[in-house]
Amino acid sequence: MGDARARARIGLAFAASAVLFPLGLATRLPALVGARGLALRAGAWVQSFWAGVIARCLGVRVVLSRRPPSGRYLIVSNHVSYVDILVLGSVFRARFVAKSEIAGWPVLGWLARSTGTLFVDQRKKRDLLRVGEEIERTLASGVSVILFPEGGSSRGARIEPFKSSLFAGPARERVPCLPVVVRYETDAPWGEAWTVCWWGGMGLYAHILRMLRLGGVRAVVRWADEPVVEGERKLLGERVRAEMERIFVPVRQENPPPDLPWPHLLERANADTAADAG
Repeated sequence: MGDARARARIGLAFAASAVLFPLGLATRLPALVGARGLALRAGAWVQSFWAGVIARCLGVRVVLSRRPPSGRYLIVSNHVSYVDILVLGSVFRARFVAKSEIAGWPVLGWLARSTGTLFVDQRKKRDLLRVGEEIERTLASGVSVILFPEGGSSRGARIEPFKSSLFAGPARERVPCLPVVVRYETDAPWGEAWTVCWWGGMGLYAHILRMLRLGGVRAVVRWADEPVVEGERKLLGERVRAEMERIFVPVRQENPPPDLPWPHLLERANADTAADAG
C-alpha cells in the first residue's frame, strides 16, 4: 500500500471521528442530572463502536477465539502499541485507564477524552490515588475498567513487570480481574515488533504510515479461562501476570525492515535479548 492510500485511511479515520465525537460528548449528559452509572455505560458503548470503526478504517481486523465474557471486570492487558486501544476498546465495553499524554493525541485523544477515559500521571502519587478511587467508583457502577499495568508499550517479546499501585482498590473489594493478551500478525516478511509494536520513542505519525503500508493487520485477543480474585495488591498483580504469561505468545522479533528509521532500537533489542540469555 502506497503513501497515498495510507493517508486516505488516516483521513477516513479522522472523518469518522469528527462525526462520532459529538456522540461521545453526549454520553456525559446523564451525569449532569445525577445518572453517573448511565453516563459511564453509554460512554463505554460509544467507545466500543467508535474504536471498532477506526480499527476498520485503518485495516485492523480483530480475531477472537470466543465471545467476550459478560459481567464486570478489571481487564488487565499487555501493551505493545496504540492499536491496543482500538482493539480492546472494540472488544470490551469498558473504561480505559491511560497515560496522560494520550489526551493530546489526534483521533485516539478525541475518543479517549469524550468517552471518559481516566488519565493518570504515574509519577505523581496523588494522581495515582485519585485514579484508584475513580476505578473503584467505576467498577461499583457495573462498568469494567481496562488497565495496562506494564506502564508503557513494549516490543511484544514478553510480559513486562507490572506497576501494581492501581490494583489496591480491586484487591480490597475482591473485584474479578480478567488477564488479557493482545498479539499482532501481518502477511509482511518483517517482524511485527518493528511494524505494529510502537515502543522506544518511535515517531507516531511515521509509524502509522509505515504500518498502513502493510495492507492489513490481524489483532489476536486471548483471555484467561477464569478471572483472578485476590485480596492483596501485590499478590493480585503477581497472579494476573503469571496467567498472562501462560497464554502469551510473543510477536515476531526477527526481520526488521531494511529501511527502519529507528536503527538505535536494534541495538536496544539485541542488548535486551543478550541480558535475558545471560
